[in-house]
Amino acid sequence: MTEERKTEKKEDKKETEEEDEAVEIKEGFELVTNKNTYIVGRLLGAGGFGAVFLMDTKDKNGQPVQYAMKVEKFDPKRRHSKLKMEIAILKKVQDSPHFTKMIDRGKKDECGGY
Repeated sequence: MTEERKTEKKEDKKETEEEDEAVEIKEGFELVTNKNTYIVGRLLGAGGFGAVFLMDTKDKNGQPVQYAMKVEKFDPKRRHSKLKMEIAILKKVQDSPHFTKMIDRGKKDECGGY
């Protein structure tokens, strides 16, 4: 096996281990930000870039609204936050109708970045 292939296998294993580390946030958890209060719903999906949860909240008129929230578990061994990179990209494309809209963002010790 070549050195290049060994390196690829190590990187693949590292990514798989990251995917297996579940984001620790429970359904029903109340997340309060400067903009709104959100209640964590069910897990919609998870992978190497974090987990996505259904969130319930109310709009400015008090009407129920649902959003999807992406969460990244804090990892002190990781040099760069993948979610932070995604946020920077989303900020640049917010005016495009072809991309997801970012409604809110933040950081909590209990769940990492969101």
